This record gives sequence, C-alpha cells and structure tokens, in this order.
Amino acid sequence: MKERLRIVKEKVNEIDPLCYDHPLYKALSSPCSHYEKKVTPFKLTHEQLLYVCLWILDCVRIGKCNTKEDCDGIFYRLFGDYKKLAPKRCTKKSIAFAVLVSLRAALFCLKAIPSLYDVDYECSVACLEDTIDRYGNAYDNSREKLEEFFKENQYTDGAFWRNNFVPFLKQYMEGQKSIWEDINEQLHLDEMDGISRETEEMKNLKEEKKRLEKRVMELEEELAKGEVENLRVGEQFRIRHLVILFEALLGKRAVPSEMNVSDFAMLLSMVSGYGNKSIDNKIPSGGLDYKNLRVQKQADEVMKYLNNVSPDAVKQIEKFKQG
Repeated sequence: MKERLRIVKEKVNEIDPLCYDHPLYKALSSPCSHYEKKVTPFKLTHEQLLYVCLWILDCVRIGKCNTKEDCDGIFYRLFGDYKKLAPKRCTKKSIAFAVLVSLRAALFCLKAIPSLYDVDYECSVACLEDTIDRYGNAYDNSREKLEEFFKENQYTDGAFWRNNFVPFLKQYMEGQKSIWEDINEQLHLDEMDGISRETEEMKNLKEEKKRLEKRVMELEEELAKGEVENLRVGEQFRIRHLVILFEALLGKRAVPSEMNVSDFAMLLSMVSGYGNKSIDNKIPSGGLDYKNLRVQKQADEVMKYLNNVSPDAVKQIEKFKQG
C-alpha cells in the first residue's frame, strides 16, 4: 500500500481523467476541503484518500472487516504504511489522524447505502465505528474533529446523491469493477507488486536481521549486568517501575486505546528526568506484559512501596497482573 500511494501521488495527472468526474471523488470533495485546511505534518491527497477508501471498502465486501480485530488490523497496517510515507520525526498523532480520516471516509460510504438494497453491512459499520472511537479518543479527541469533515446530510437532498453516488456504492459493493481496479491497471500497480514484493521481502529480512542483532546485544548487556532492572536498597525507580506506578495511580494502561502514550512518556520524563524517547521506547505498542516474570517482579517492587501509601493502587496493579 505504501508504494501504491506514493505512485498515486506522483502520477496524479495520469489518474486525473479517471477521478475528475467520479461519484466518490466528488462526494469526498467536501470532507477533503476541510481536511486540507487542517494543519498537520502528514496529510493524504484527495486522490490518495479516494484510493485508500476504495481499498477499505474492498476489504468490507470480501469479508475482511467483520470484527474489531479486522478493523484494528487495518488501522495498524495503514499506520505502518503512512509512517513510511510521512516526513521524518512526524508525530504519531498526525499519522494516526490520516488513518482515522481514511477509515471515516469508508464509514461515510457504508452509511450511505440504504437498506432498500438488502445489503447488510451493520457488523462492518459497528466494528469500524468502534475502532474509530477508540483510536480517535486515544489521539487527542480526534474522533470529534473527524465529524467536522464528514457531514452525511450534505448531499442527501441532491440528485447527485440519489442518482450517482449511492448507485455507484451499490455496484461497487456487489463486486463490479470500479475506479480502484482502473487505477491499478492504468498505473500497472498489480504488475509492480510482483517486483516490489521481492524487494520489500529483502528489505524486511535485513531489518529483521538488524532488529535481532540489536536484541542479542541488549540481552548480552542484561546478562552482563545481571538483574539490571531490579531495585537495590536506596536506588530510585527505573523506567518500567515508573510506568507501573503511574498506570496504577491513573487506573489505566499505557496503550493507545486508553491514553496518549507519547504524552504519558512526556509526563514521566518531566517527573523522573529520564529522556522522553527512552521512556517511549520502554513502552511496547501493546503495553507492558504483566504476565512476563520480569514485569511481575518489578510490579511487586512497586507494590512494596505502595502498600502503606495507597492500597487502592496496589489493588489496581493486582488487576493488571490478573489480566
């Protein structure tokens, strides 16, 4: 997807004849005009949003968007691809917002399909809404800002909506060929996949090798230092101890669905003096694994200091450990 979106942006003049008068391109014009006015380091073009929206709809029509896990998977796939397209040091918040705009564009289309066509996407709509709500709220209430872009009643009374937009959606969701396939053919994107896939696999293998080599070095350092993360008498809390402490005090986990992890890392940095990036790197994307023996031991050490200070916080850590 990353390479395809790059080409869609570079070859916009070649796909313009396909897009210019297309119902979905026109329907997305109003949301895009609001989106373009938003100041953000990373942003999709009108053509890229059209392409991604059709790809998500394609996932829906072939049954790959029927669970929360499916929709979360789409979120993370797009997040990873957008991150590679975004400028260096671009914030997670900016990249996540582009993903949320993409998901909301597809939801905008699904909600436009009337029930009279006997096409039921209620499950996909509910799952997409859930993913948009959770990640939208996690990234600075982006969910509310999205609704400023997608006003579903803006075309409801127009002939365009009834005669062009809705019939196109019905045909596309029934599996008929659409602009998405046309763009792929015109830009030879399907042919390119065979070449880029091999290149991408080599790149991924090299990155995996580097990651494993780095991990081996980290493990060797840990072995050399012994129980480096375990506290000794008189020592201050390490980073993971602080994460556990603040999760207990705040009553929620440091994961995107519950809090803004970057801002949380900044808070801990201000309190502890540890570097913001060092803290962020210590927090896995899925949060601390309280089933892990090392994390459990660190949690026990934090609880030891909390026992006579805040029994409620101790109970909260116990809940985290129990899953």
